[in-house]
Amino acid sequence: MLALAVAAILSLLPSIEMNAQKTAYTPEDFSIISDEVVDGYRMISATPSPLVCPKQIDVKINARTNVIEFCLFTGGCPGNLKAINTLLKGMTVDDAIAKLDGIKCGKRGTSCTDQLCRILKKCYGKK
Repeated sequence: MLALAVAAILSLLPSIEMNAQKTAYTPEDFSIISDEVVDGYRMISATPSPLVCPKQIDVKINARTNVIEFCLFTGGCPGNLKAINTLLKGMTVDDAIAKLDGIKCGKRGTSCTDQLCRILKKCYGKK
């Protein structure tokens, strides 16, 4: 009986390994949901990499000056993300990228703010 149970578990190992490979996310696994200019504001919505806690990032940017009006992180640590929004408000896109690009959270290889920078760089054609 024990031998059958062990055999059953061992038969599942290849599928468990395949599922583990499917969840090998990278910091580049973000996607832009929308990027449009409405009434003089560039509105960007994106799904960040699954490596970070937020499930969506929304940014409103003055289309003429490239100044961030607000940044909303849906999900994640509310206090820290509200603080990030407060700090970003009034900052240009270039300044935000210069200050926040490459910040990592633990061993994830990225962070909430790094994901924001990756999204902004893609939308603004920056490397």
